[in-house]
Amino acid sequence: MNTTPDPAQASSASHALGQDISTVLKGLVESSRDAVELEIRKAREQTCLRPEEKDPQTNTAWIGLAEAPVASRTAANRALDRMDQHLLADSWDKKNEVTDESTRALYFRKGDLGATAKIVEGGSRPTLEVIVTSPCAEQPVEHRMQRLEIDADYGKNSKYYDDGK
Repeated sequence: MNTTPDPAQASSASHALGQDISTVLKGLVESSRDAVELEIRKAREQTCLRPEEKDPQTNTAWIGLAEAPVASRTAANRALDRMDQHLLADSWDKKNEVTDESTRALYFRKGDLGATAKIVEGGSRPTLEVIVTSPCAEQPVEHRMQRLEIDADYGKNSKYYDDGK
């Protein structure tokens, strides 16, 4: 029995997951706009395999990443509150919230997707980071990983992504 995914179905399913990641990421950026100006850095499929593995495109997951330096912890907390409200209103399950004197992190799930929003300390000032991920999925060997136009590297040459051609 052949367990290799059909290339057309795998590509379509991967594209749909990418669109889901994009929608969630854009919604989180918009929901927190009055507190911080998040910038989308990544909206792409990436390998789940170790770097030395052959054919990295055969096991992939989607990741969306947005971040912004924050002027104050108050602004960061206001943005996290807005994201919390946005995800709960969109039927996401809040799995955990971790808060202490130096950080605050929110963890959510909806179906196969996960979302994390957190304050990252370090450098000259804290950063607000939002990550949306999908689980790893098997892909056929001819699969080409995808980046969305909102990805900061979209259009750059890569042997794994076609958008740079």
